[in-house]
Amino acid sequence: MQCSTSPDGSRIVFDSDRVEKGDLEIWSMKADGSDARRLTNSPALDALPAYAPDGKKIVFVSDRLQKD
Repeated sequence: MQCSTSPDGSRIVFDSDRVEKGDLEIWSMKADGSDARRLTNSPALDALPAYAPDGKKIVFVSDRLQKD
């Protein structure tokens, strides 16, 4: 599991396969562990989330294919 804390320390983003084993998705929750929210929902791998320095965006790695 990879996690990142928001610049203001109020939220954490992390990758987890808590819904379906082997299918990593991106989640967010308050720093106290409450208010867990699933941010991605894809059969592709979504992992290694990180907050942008200003805390307004989250970046992550995915193996989703882009259609031409």
